[in-house]
Amino acid sequence: MALNLPWKKISSIYTCCGSIVAGAYIYFLIPKGEPQSVGEVLDRAGFIGVEKASAADLKKIVAAYKLALASKDFQKMEGVEITDESTDEEVVEQIKGGCRRLSIGKTTSVNKENGRRFCIVPTTISETLKKRGISFLDMKGHTHDDIWAQKADLLISSGKAGKNMTADTPRDSKIKLIKSSCSDLAGAPTTSGKFGSFLDVATTYCTDKRGDK
Repeated sequence: MALNLPWKKISSIYTCCGSIVAGAYIYFLIPKGEPQSVGEVLDRAGFIGVEKASAADLKKIVAAYKLALASKDFQKMEGVEITDESTDEEVVEQIKGGCRRLSIGKTTSVNKENGRRFCIVPTTISETLKKRGISFLDMKGHTHDDIWAQKADLLISSGKAGKNMTADTPRDSKIKLIKSSCSDLAGAPTTSGKFGSFLDVATTYCTDKRGDK
């Protein structure tokens, strides 16, 4: 499926959950022990390297990288030089070369984020958690509505809920809001610059597992 970044559905997450900046990061899921390279970090997190990406996957990565370049806060990958005249094929080769260098590079926060965004086969929050045995609560039926209500109250008590979700919001409305936002979070892609924060939010508020455990 073509991915047009920025991720269009992300606005609905903020509608429910507010502008959440999570302290934990995606790498809370990896085994203990200090990784020696970015490649090792990504391997431990269970990601598949970009060398195994399909043409469709590479298209997503190219689109994400080009979009990232437009951000003043983005720190591009070392040695990756892209111009307005660069073809997608040239961009792919540039990114792959950057990923090879990055894979043996230092485990700085910038390197880890660039590695996760551009050097793996793109996946989603739902699939990332599923690989680790963590599943989203039932978002379509009513099996977990009692837990959803607890999650909504937890979000409200944290002070990070959106303005449309308060302690006075009817129970059914709170459940509907948090289910909708979690449904959108489930599809958040690894190419997103906020994937780490979204992952922590999803783990805490959309599953039966807390992100800090």
